[in-house]
Order: sequence, then C-alpha cells, then structure tokens
Amino acid sequence: MKGFSTVANRYAGALLSLSNEANSSQVIAQDFASFLDVWNQSSEVRSFLKNPVLQPGLKIPFIQEAFGKSFQDLTLRFMIKMVRARRASLLGEVAESFAAQYRRQQKVLEVQVKSAVPLSDSTRKAIQDWVMGRPEFSGWTSIALHEQVQSDLIGGLVLQVEGQELDLSLERKLEDFRKQFSKNLYVADF
Repeated sequence: MKGFSTVANRYAGALLSLSNEANSSQVIAQDFASFLDVWNQSSEVRSFLKNPVLQPGLKIPFIQEAFGKSFQDLTLRFMIKMVRARRASLLGEVAESFAAQYRRQQKVLEVQVKSAVPLSDSTRKAIQDWVMGRPEFSGWTSIALHEQVQSDLIGGLVLQVEGQELDLSLERKLEDFRKQFSKNLYVADF
C-alpha cells in the first residue's frame, strides 16, 4: 500500500487476514476508525503511546481502560500485542493502513478533493459520476469522497484518485498559460 511503512502494512494485512477468518473485519474497521479519531485528536495519547521510554506495562492498562469496553476482542488483543512488541508508536499508521486495505477489499475507491470553497451537492455528484465513469476505475463499487477546503487555492479543484492527481485549479491553468507564452516560437529567417 502506498504511503505506509512496510511494517505498518504487514501488521495491518495480518490483522485483516485474521479478521476475515473471524468474519469481523467490518467491526474491526469501525474499531480502528474510533481509535484513529482519538489518535488524531489527542496529542497526549499519541505522545504517551509513542514514548519509547515508557514500558509496555504502563501502556497496556491505558489501552484496556480506554478501549476495552467498546472494542472487539480481536482488536484489543492485537493492539496489546503491538504494545508488547514495542510497536505502539505504529498504532496510528497501522490503523490507517488497515482502513485503506479494508476499503480496497470492499472495492471502495478513495477520492481526495481539494477545493477553494466547500463543494456543493451537485459538484460532489459530478465528481462521483466522472470518477465512476472512468474505465480504469470500472471494478470499484463505490467512492469514499474526502473533501478538504484549501483557502490558498485560487479556484477550481484538485482530485487525487489511486495515486493519480488531476489538477483542475485556476492556479494550474494560469501557470500552464504562463509557460506557453514564455516560449518564443518566433524564429527570424534573416
């Protein structure tokens, strides 16, 4: 998987394989989505789990108390196993890799959209129709659309789909226009 370390991909792949055997991959994906919310929103949790000085014996009770009541047993055992292996610093990346691998398994195409202003419903629909209409994405069943408003974008939008980027921003068009006119195509014959 692109963007994740080999270690994170292997841990996530192993957990996905185990969860598929236990028919619990959807529940574990939900567990990791909840964990990622905590991981991304709390710098204290990230710092605590990433701290290499703290012994696993201090981190395990935290994980059990914070997530034990709401998480699937397999998810909790997996997280504890990672802590014992001194891989707690990778929990966030493993959770993201698991989510990406699970989406790929479910044939859900991830589409990142950066725009200068929030997208309207009609624009969202047009993007989904355009992406699903492309022949290279014909095997996918649905789209997970992630929007990001980027105020420094002059206008238009930037799409990222499966590692491919389509820059439809006004800034890109102006840059292309500038490059086109920076070339002197006139060659004097005298």
